[in-house]
Amino acid sequence: MAVYNVESHIKLEPDCVSYTTPGNLGIFYCLSGQRLVVLNIWRDDNPEPQGGEDRFGVLKEVCKGSYSLAQQVVKRAEEEGSSLMIHSLTLVNPPRWSRGRIVLVGDSAFCLTFFSGQGAGMTLVASEVLCKAIKAMPDLPSAFSNSEKQMRPAITRLQSRVRALAAAYLPTGTVAFHTRNILLRLTLRWVVAYYHRKGISEEIMVAQ
Repeated sequence: MAVYNVESHIKLEPDCVSYTTPGNLGIFYCLSGQRLVVLNIWRDDNPEPQGGEDRFGVLKEVCKGSYSLAQQVVKRAEEEGSSLMIHSLTLVNPPRWSRGRIVLVGDSAFCLTFFSGQGAGMTLVASEVLCKAIKAMPDLPSAFSNSEKQMRPAITRLQSRVRALAAAYLPTGTVAFHTRNILLRLTLRWVVAYYHRKGISEEIMVAQ
């Protein structure tokens, strides 16, 4: 994923526009003062961190087969010297969330990536579960272990769901890309609503 902002005289209607091509998604947000915030997301099987010194080189290669707007904006950002951040959307899954008196909460313990749309919600839930455990248990290690035991099954299910969602969200092949688009058009709204309600219910159940 890459994030940057750039000066642009391009008028977008509405203020947020997204373009998708196989394995690549570009989202453009209009700011005041004729600036755009751009979010580029792409599929890559390389587990190593990307970017290094030639971050714009990586981004230009990613956008090479994308829409002309994406290529124009990347070129403009490089000429302007825009600050470009590249980050791998990696699921975090350590074997333990605590050691002694130290405990991990939120993305540091169980990053769900933005594909789930539940990172902030689950962080709040985990914090509440942890606070209740600290209040109820006689010592911190026991409280940490108890809260992880309560949270871990839900997090495992959500991370499995995120892996499947990422493949559907950014299909890499042309056939898979067009098939996904057709299925989205045919999918009933109640199916999509059910999926999101299920995720929210997961958060509520864990917090209880």
